Amino acid sequence: MLRVLAFLCATAPVLPLSAQTVSLDAVRVAGGFDQPLFLTTPPGDTGRLFIVDRLGKIRIIKLPQRTVNAAPFLDITSEVASGGTEQGLLGLAFDPNYAANGRFYLNYTAPAGNLTMA
Repeated sequence: MLRVLAFLCATAPVLPLSAQTVSLDAVRVAGGFDQPLFLTTPPGDTGRLFIVDRLGKIRIIKLPQRTVNAAPFLDITSEVASGGTEQGLLGLAFDPNYAANGRFYLNYTAPAGNLTMA
């Protein structure tokens, strides 16, 4: 089981490459995902993270509570071929006007092996 981590990066001043130091802090936000490979959020939504799982589910983490919604946002496991390492539900993009129109776009491998944009 993989864990999803959010990384916070301290801003470093612009210095010559040899003199730069960047500090990263890892914070565990949530766990319990099978094969997470991407996370995103709708424009302007600062309270949720949408986690794309290669096997065909999209889950939502509520950031203030650090909890995962019990029901997936989307479950297309029956529509996704995930047998190969380069197959599965591969991406999610929200329409810039998602809050008004509810549109989002997917990139996944269909059962016949075709890469599909929907």
